[in-house]
Amino acid sequence: MTWGLRGNFFDIPTDCPQRDERLGWTGDAQVIVPTSLFNYETHAFWTAWLQSLRENQSEHENGLVPWIVPDVLQINRASPGWGDAVVLIPWNIYNITGDKRVLEENFEAAKKWIGFYKSKIEDKEFIPKMRSFGDWLQPYPTKTGKGGNSGDTSKELITTAYFAHSSLLVSKMAGILGHSKDEKEYYDLHKNISGVFRNTFFDKNGKVKNGKETQTSYLLAIYFDLLKPETKIKAQKHLLKEIEKANNHLGTGFLGTPILPKVLDEMGEIDLMYKILFKETYPSWFYSINQGATTMWERWNSYSKAEGIMPKV
Repeated sequence: MTWGLRGNFFDIPTDCPQRDERLGWTGDAQVIVPTSLFNYETHAFWTAWLQSLRENQSEHENGLVPWIVPDVLQINRASPGWGDAVVLIPWNIYNITGDKRVLEENFEAAKKWIGFYKSKIEDKEFIPKMRSFGDWLQPYPTKTGKGGNSGDTSKELITTAYFAHSSLLVSKMAGILGHSKDEKEYYDLHKNISGVFRNTFFDKNGKVKNGKETQTSYLLAIYFDLLKPETKIKAQKHLLKEIEKANNHLGTGFLGTPILPKVLDEMGEIDLMYKILFKETYPSWFYSINQGATTMWERWNSYSKAEGIMPKV
């Protein structure tokens, strides 16, 4: 992990150092911030990069946060879990370092990102309609063809979950900064989105509806605390069933993987998390290590794309 950080932190948080990409993907960045701050003193690195993010966002009147920063691709598209970097990164830096200034510097940009979500609401109340990478590179996706890399978790579920979560964090930022009007406005927005999320994507038994059951669908609902307490307990049981069906392997991509250990820790399922961690067959961390990996792969199966090469669950 630390070798991967050292190989990618050169002025911007590149996604990989070894091929013709080497771009500052916002989704990759928001995922790695807590780990990077734990292993290295990266506070100045992230606050400098956030300035670039704000500059790129300012090029879009609607508050769009591009896929990558600096935005050399100029595609003018955004994705939930990626654009939320403007909210999640300042919030994580503040919680880990206590630096209130990072909230002050990024508060207006965070509000603009929520405004972008609002601008994408069409026929379904509080459910933005926008392009999404989904739970990128989830192992064993059932979808085939062009959308296969996005995984099986409902994109509407992911979008609505991040919309709700970022709205709550903006409310908390406002409270810390003394903006009481904004604190109430964004908290009320969070409550409204959460209600729609619950009614649209989960039944009274805490089971996913209007989409495929996946580990990530339950992880997002649980970790972002979007369900009522009694429903959350039921959803936790469904999550455990999904993990059991995978023979105690992870089944998560970019968005689900970082919160999998956090949710299982909260649930008191420490032994289960260690079982998942020390699995040596695909998909797992140790599968890549056993293949000679010295840094984190982008894909759980990066060693070989050939059909039938990878061990099956």
